[in-house]
Amino acid sequence: MQVAADDRVVYLNRLMARLLGIEDRSRVQSTPLAQWDSEPLGERFLAALVGAVRSSGEAMAKEVAFPGLAAERLPEHPGERPAGPPLLRFVAFPLRDGQVQVTGQEVTRLRWLERTFAQYVGPDVIQEMLVRSSDDFMRCDRREMSLLFIDLRGFTRVSEKLDPTQVLEMVNGYLQQMTTCVVRYGGMVDKYVGDEVMALFGAPVPTPDHTLRAIRCAIEMCRTHHRWRQERLAAGLPAPAVGVGVSSGEVVVGNVGSAERTSYTALGHTVNLAARLCGKAGEMEILIDQETYSEARRQQPHWSHPEPLERLRFDPGPALEMKNVSQPVPVARVRWQEEEA
Repeated sequence: MQVAADDRVVYLNRLMARLLGIEDRSRVQSTPLAQWDSEPLGERFLAALVGAVRSSGEAMAKEVAFPGLAAERLPEHPGERPAGPPLLRFVAFPLRDGQVQVTGQEVTRLRWLERTFAQYVGPDVIQEMLVRSSDDFMRCDRREMSLLFIDLRGFTRVSEKLDPTQVLEMVNGYLQQMTTCVVRYGGMVDKYVGDEVMALFGAPVPTPDHTLRAIRCAIEMCRTHHRWRQERLAAGLPAPAVGVGVSSGEVVVGNVGSAERTSYTALGHTVNLAARLCGKAGEMEILIDQETYSEARRQQPHWSHPEPLERLRFDPGPALEMKNVSQPVPVARVRWQEEEA
């Protein structure tokens, strides 16, 4: 909406009209703002915002929860709104001749998604989730996706020789770089368990190339960690290697936990297999199972990441015995060294 220097309404857009419960916008033009500035936003909420901008001469933004705002007055939204009061964001900025323009936006769902997922996924994933139904990513269901586990080799032994500050500096540096790799390829950091990172690909937003993204992320992780190791070793600092395991298959994914605390995570054989592959991987080695190898080949036409898909190289390995897996698992090693790729 636009307000003149004498506080009369010059223009009212559809969103503001809906919030104020005004069906005929033409009735508002050239009338005092105070005539409309009451419920449901609160007495003189807009007038106070306009006055503050006019006094300061600078733009202002304000986010406010409105518990009494009826659902029919909110803007139409493709996804369900979270429980709780609607949260609206207003931005007001000064124009010439004392006029002020005010724009409004409902941010209830955006802020909920940020609180729930922003520490695990990148902003592009948040934006995609924003336009989807919550059923696409919040309900507990079965889904084909990929799991990646990575951890430091010999971390306990190395950490025993360092003081707590050095341990924290080393682990935080490592975790930050690994997380950056996950976000870069559209994955979700499910959790940190000490020096271990568990990442999901294909959730919370389904992706048709989740296996390729997980493998490319693993390659980027090894390349990034190799550079990190070289820098630390040159400085005389300890630099443990990493091992990576990737597995693709059906999992159960969704919010899991108690009434007091829940976590969005994945469960099932594929999760366990990825963790076992990580445990079997040697220093700076990426291991995948046969199904993951087959999925990577099948998904190549579906690659959707902005970067070109570089040629992937695999070395067949022996079938490995794994804890709680009845049959030996055929594995392959993913080449990651740039001179080999």
